[in-house]
Amino acid sequence: MLKKSFSISLALFAVILISSCVDDDLPTDPGTPIGTVLFSLDSLGVIISTSNSFAMQEEAFGSTINASKVRVEYRLRSNLDTAYCYVMRQDSTNSNTTIPPEPWHTGPFDTNYSNVFNVSAQPFYFRFKVWAETYSGIPNPYYIYYSNIRVIKAE
Repeated sequence: MLKKSFSISLALFAVILISSCVDDDLPTDPGTPIGTVLFSLDSLGVIISTSNSFAMQEEAFGSTINASKVRVEYRLRSNLDTAYCYVMRQDSTNSNTTIPPEPWHTGPFDTNYSNVFNVSAQPFYFRFKVWAETYSGIPNPYYIYYSNIRVIKAE
């Protein structure tokens, strides 16, 4: 009987000691920190080198995320220098933040984009899409591509 009482007392002492070491003020789930990269992609693009042709490439990020806002960043480049080829990018999302329509491009560009979007639905998604279209003879291969694509928790 004494052994049993001692074992129970020792077990109760261990439970009390362990429970006193736990800090109840610390959150058990700190969540995803602001600035966390939720999605990244090195590059996405198309090269077109023949007349009367079309090329398209797209990639999408979709996930249930712990964020109310995300920042989407990327660099968009093209080497166009003719009116016989057109390129375009088209982003889409289920965010209630609108994305301005992108015009067809007929000249070269190298632009950095950074926009903040509300996460208004779960799972959140963002689609990146580029395409190029040619008409009559083109002297060079032309490209349009995204680089350094990142979706980052903003809030």
